[in-house]
Amino acid sequence: MGAIAVIAMTHPPVNAFGAQLRTELFAAISAADDAPDIDAIVLHGSGRGFSAGGDITEFNTPAAAAWPGLSSDLHPRMEACRKPVIAAVHGLCMGGGLETAMVCHARVVAFDAALALPEVRVGALALSGTQRLPRLIGLEPAATWIANGDRLPLACVRALADRVVDDSGEAAVVSAAMDFARDRSIAMPSGSLVRHRPVLGLDRLNAVREMAEMAPDGGVRCALLAVLAAAEEADFEGGLARARALYEGWIRSPDAMALQRAFIDRKTSRT
Repeated sequence: MGAIAVIAMTHPPVNAFGAQLRTELFAAISAADDAPDIDAIVLHGSGRGFSAGGDITEFNTPAAAAWPGLSSDLHPRMEACRKPVIAAVHGLCMGGGLETAMVCHARVVAFDAALALPEVRVGALALSGTQRLPRLIGLEPAATWIANGDRLPLACVRALADRVVDDSGEAAVVSAAMDFARDRSIAMPSGSLVRHRPVLGLDRLNAVREMAEMAPDGGVRCALLAVLAAAEEADFEGGLARARALYEGWIRSPDAMALQRAFIDRKTSRT
């Protein structure tokens, strides 16, 4: 094992994926991937956690759509790395933060890290999360926790992680991720990507369909149908395309827009 590049996301307070962080991370990942003396990359967040997701200050601004996009540009760049990218996760890891961790080739996670996909509560949808989470923790558990937006229980964290660390400290988790990189031989990074894995728990497909039929509102139904797409489509891209179409139909609805406005108002009132 050669050198390990350790990339820290340092954008307090919660390493939100604003345009500046996206740009810096794209450049850092690219540089590490291109460096001949680097054999693996460890990605972590400084301070309170890995990342709490999207940047509320950029909602409905040109910066939100600026290059590089999180799912359209940064995630594909990470997946295209010739070297394994290992997420070292402590503290907050929510929304786009959890989606980014799931994009990585492996995840080393603190036992008490707060992992969640809460988008359903704010009139949005964890697009790639609806496709990757069922491949890591199973179809029905993924449907349940995406639909309610709650923090994943430890059992789901253990299923999602390649290694769970019995320490909540940032330094300890980064050290464990570096040990993981040294101990594990990932010959071809593309072979370990979550997108290439099968959806788990397909025997619960009808149960999730029933959950979608009984969904109390449009946002929950949209989320559940998007999770079902992961199981019903032939491949990851097909499921993602169907999830995106569902999302585009939901996000412009009056109910979704009301949730988005309420979320922005709550966040801005605290600043």
